[in-house]
Amino acid sequence: MTHLSKYRALALSLDKSVFRDGDTIDPALVKVVRGINARIPVILVTEQHHTEIAPLYDMLGLSSPLVCCYGAYAYHPATNGFSRESAMDRQAALTLIDQSRELELASTLYINHALTSTESANLELAVTKSTLASRTSTQEQYAVVSAKSSDDARLLLPAKSAVAKLRLTGESDALQTLVSDPWVKRTFAVEPISATEYDVVRFGCSKGLGLAYYLSAQNIGLSETVAVGELPCDVSMLKAAGLAVVTHDAGWEVKKHADHLATLDGADSGLAMLLASLF
Repeated sequence: MTHLSKYRALALSLDKSVFRDGDTIDPALVKVVRGINARIPVILVTEQHHTEIAPLYDMLGLSSPLVCCYGAYAYHPATNGFSRESAMDRQAALTLIDQSRELELASTLYINHALTSTESANLELAVTKSTLASRTSTQEQYAVVSAKSSDDARLLLPAKSAVAKLRLTGESDALQTLVSDPWVKRTFAVEPISATEYDVVRFGCSKGLGLAYYLSAQNIGLSETVAVGELPCDVSMLKAAGLAVVTHDAGWEVKKHADHLATLDGADSGLAMLLASLF
């Protein structure tokens, strides 16, 4: 237990490293994380929208804000509020939608309280109301609106919404064409999910910066933090933390930043045992 007095926060990527088959989590890991959360902040740092990870947040019984969409914003369940909204420029996001449509790419627009998607010549607006503040895992969809053009999307999107992320889906050649555009490269950061799916956020956004902002507000140093991840988008967080834990099934480009490797992959008790030994 030599680490008890040294580490004051745990940053946990919720992208793959805590999942078993489907969307369940190893019970041993849940128990360990709950125990750590009773003593220090456990911060979920994810590429996802806060409504998508609500069930897992509840399962882990956490109380700290979630750092979402590659650090684009922090969501506070207790108040249903947002902070550090490093959002895309609204016009830039809509221009990118126009360009993606010309290349026959589908896009999903992640804003602070809604997700919208475009397919073919139609745009479907699906507004999702999060109930995280009520500590339940239920998500209530309360509006679905269709439009025929992205010009209509400008009218449908709430005026005060913050655009956190775009997810682009389509042919790999079309995606490469779009993200190679000089304006796109100057304006956005691109995170490949697969050959046919890319995430796009504001230039300069990263999980590491999002985590640093939250910790600073809590007067906790990065050197006092353990970070767990396994994806390339986790590297900024792993490099910033005082101790980096990477799961065994991560790629070499992530493993090379690890101070510790989980002895087994994230689908069983290996990660739980390592965290228990650290805290």
